[in-house]
Amino acid sequence: MKKLLSFKTMITLMLFVVFIVFTVCINSIDVQAEGPRESLIGLAHINKAFHNFIGVNMFLYELTDWLGLVPILFAIVYALIGLAQWIKGRSIKKVDPKIIMLGCFYLLVIGTYILFESMVINYRPILIDGFLEPSYPSTHIFVSICIMGTSLWMIQSVIKNHNIKFTINTISVMILAVIVVGRIFSGVHWLTDILGGLLLSGAFLSLFLQLIKITPYRNKAYNSSNIDKY
Repeated sequence: MKKLLSFKTMITLMLFVVFIVFTVCINSIDVQAEGPRESLIGLAHINKAFHNFIGVNMFLYELTDWLGLVPILFAIVYALIGLAQWIKGRSIKKVDPKIIMLGCFYLLVIGTYILFESMVINYRPILIDGFLEPSYPSTHIFVSICIMGTSLWMIQSVIKNHNIKFTINTISVMILAVIVVGRIFSGVHWLTDILGGLLLSGAFLSLFLQLIKITPYRNKAYNSSNIDKY
């Protein structure tokens, strides 16, 4: 078990290292003023070729923007469940440890989102409402995968009804697939933005799976593990 955990830990570290190295490459290899208003973009030939190939589809951009609200709604539902447990038990100790761990993870995701929205690595290949917007990594993909990925684990852990579980999981995966594929072919991101978002979200999900190994989410003091009661 220890060897397996160590291997999974190495996978997590490797994903973060690959993301960092990939980011450095974008900032240093084939950097050219190929973006709007001569904004710089790394790996310019690859990014430009991919963008010219797929073009721009604003319908997919708007669709994925709206679908991006679904993961936010999932996060809000878990927050409300945790709040209800807190109020009912009159103590933070009465809140399901899974909810607390999920909340801490989402705060980390939000912090990372704010970081990359304020720290511009490159701009989008198109102007949005006449403005340049940060584009790397695709935070839309990053946040959606992190929330929906952990939500699948949460649903698996707390919902006992197999039909409900299957239905929610199926809808979640379909929505996530549309968000990722739609964002790729919307043309509002460079190819490297998409890859960066996938790498970073993969690293975060791997980290989350490591954290649940050391979190006492099977706390026997907490008896209401079924989310259906809330």
